[in-house]
Amino acid sequence: MSSSPDPLAPRPALRPGARGGTARPAPVRLTSFHAQLQELRPGEQAGGARREARKKDEIVTVKVEMPKSMRKQLRMRAEEAGYSAEDAVYHLVRSWLQA
Repeated sequence: MSSSPDPLAPRPALRPGARGGTARPAPVRLTSFHAQLQELRPGEQAGGARREARKKDEIVTVKVEMPKSMRKQLRMRAEEAGYSAEDAVYHLVRSWLQA
């Protein structure tokens, strides 16, 4: 498999359909930005920092309950666009908050 697609390269107009015989419009790529979590230094524990020393944009985990069928659709659509499901959700929430 190839790595993430070049964000500046033109996207294909059509892609093969799920059943192989039909062509469907290719999805638009979201952005070239990939969400990355900060790595802990060796010996550092999550939440061990003092309140004053915590950064303004602290990374948090959000748990969302959804039906398996919806999660599967999310994962498939994200992979078609070249993203992980987590990156796609990050972009969706970010764009919703910026609107």
